Amino acid sequence: MAFVAGGGASLPQAGRVRALRCRAAVGPEDVSSRACVSAPRRHTTRLQMAAEVEDGATEVASSKAKEENNSQLYEGPGPGMRELTPAELAEQKKVLVALSEEWKAERMDREFEQSRLFGLTRRAEILNGRVAMFFLATGLLTEYWTGENIPEQVETLFRTLGLI
Repeated sequence: MAFVAGGGASLPQAGRVRALRCRAAVGPEDVSSRACVSAPRRHTTRLQMAAEVEDGATEVASSKAKEENNSQLYEGPGPGMRELTPAELAEQKKVLVALSEEWKAERMDREFEQSRLFGLTRRAEILNGRVAMFFLATGLLTEYWTGENIPEQVETLFRTLGLI
């Protein structure tokens, strides 16, 4: 297994070790001399370099073997799973179809309510309740400050507007 630098020349023994380190760090697609500049350099003996090269080659071979084992397909259910009988599948399908229909009906109702602009809609009722509470609080505060109860306040309003 030979690693090649960007120019195409074979790397020396220390360069191969550095390339293996860089390959593990940046991936096999970008093993160039520029990618390996940041790899730490240390003083090693030839025996240590040879051991590191062998370890790197062993790691690459073991990772390829793991990939091959992972790529095999299971015949039947995966680990921790069991096969379902046709009756169980039919029951699950029936339950899921019913749940789907229920969710569809809820979504349709919600979309219909949101599309309505007038009438007894949820938004109109909320606004009506808020306005009623505001004017009730205003009437009670006015009664506290002026001494007129709410029907007298309405009468005063109509007299001021000239309706009575």
